[in-house]
Amino acid sequence: MKNRRSFALGALAVAVVLPLAACGDDEPDSGSTTPAGTEASVATSTPDGTQAPTTSRATTSTSSTTLPADLSSQLTGRTFLSSAVEGYTLVDGTRITLTFDGTNIAAQGGCNSIGSTWSLEGDVLVVPEVRSTMMACEPAALMDQDTWLSAVLTSRPTVTLDGDTLTISADGSTVTLVDREVAEPDRPLDGTTWTLETIVSADAASSVPTGVRPATLVFDGTNVAVDTGCNTGRASYTMTADDITFGPVALTRMACVDPAGSAVEQAVLTVLTGTATVDIEAGVLTMTNGTDGLVLRAPADASGTTTTTGPAVADGLIGPTWALSAITSGGTTTPRPGGVRAPTLTFDATSVAVFDGCNTGSGAYATAGDQITFGPRATTMMACIGETATVSDAIAAVLTGTATFAIGAEGALTLTNGDQGLTYTSG
Repeated sequence: MKNRRSFALGALAVAVVLPLAACGDDEPDSGSTTPAGTEASVATSTPDGTQAPTTSRATTSTSSTTLPADLSSQLTGRTFLSSAVEGYTLVDGTRITLTFDGTNIAAQGGCNSIGSTWSLEGDVLVVPEVRSTMMACEPAALMDQDTWLSAVLTSRPTVTLDGDTLTISADGSTVTLVDREVAEPDRPLDGTTWTLETIVSADAASSVPTGVRPATLVFDGTNVAVDTGCNTGRASYTMTADDITFGPVALTRMACVDPAGSAVEQAVLTVLTGTATVDIEAGVLTMTNGTDGLVLRAPADASGTTTTTGPAVADGLIGPTWALSAITSGGTTTPRPGGVRAPTLTFDATSVAVFDGCNTGSGAYATAGDQITFGPRATTMMACIGETATVSDAIAAVLTGTATFAIGAEGALTLTNGDQGLTYTSG
């Protein structure tokens, strides 16, 4: 869809990675240069020792190799997603995203956002020092992956473009990427469960507060089913190009006890009043109504691939706020230490919000039978000490990779990963 609007998400913190010294220009040839396609006099020897002019014609190359200027224009405005990486093992559930936007380049390796400018020298990609956000991520290997990606981009790698496939080759690493519109086409508005991820107000963006059930929208062509995270209801709508006009929203009248939940509901209803502009890019739906907006995401599995059907989730996993009651290690189960604030888990259809007693964060997950696979998790960076640190480490150990889960008849959720386990009760 067109008519996209960008929201300011905050300035990127500067992180200098592999700065490059400027390369001096070669000294120009002292002789004159003949433009391609023009005639020039060339001195040749005659039998009597004198020189006579002859005429030669310089010609342009007829090579089929893509010219740098053509390659630049073919990259501009496109986003590519990694399909294969040689020379480096990506963290499970992550992929490389690379966007060429005019003279700017944006990259993501599963954790922080990386940005800089770009240009081409022949088939060499030139990216000066990069800027990066400074978010801490779990597992810690995601931070190393960001560093590796920055190093690849700033190492003057060679690039080739074959249709929709982009290859970037640096010393020891080769990244193959596919155009995003081919690898991950835009999802349909209708029939997809869109889950609220970000609330925008006056160009300031904030995520859904921890503990609040994320709102969802499901469009069917004439009506939209609305779950504000507190109340549910429906509204009619009509589409004109990229604009959507909503009728009145009929909602249930449950009181939102949590002020944060009330704020989310109000943000949703504000955007669903009157006419909003909509844009879908892959699995992300952006709705803008004046200075207010919502960013929603289609269901995703732990590998980051968005779908329109969502992961299979056991009855009862979504909805409750699960509070940690016990920790198991090496076959021994102990109650949560009384001096540690109760860690919690809150699941929606695609992600889990985690409070480990010290830091808060969220990440994708997917279920299959009694198995639950956790994707990388973004988290705050508060220092944890004493028993709080012990509990935080225990939670991180279980919520990494694939665990077994079960919901007992008493309403307890157990998560087991190897000889480590967690027991939660619904709040």
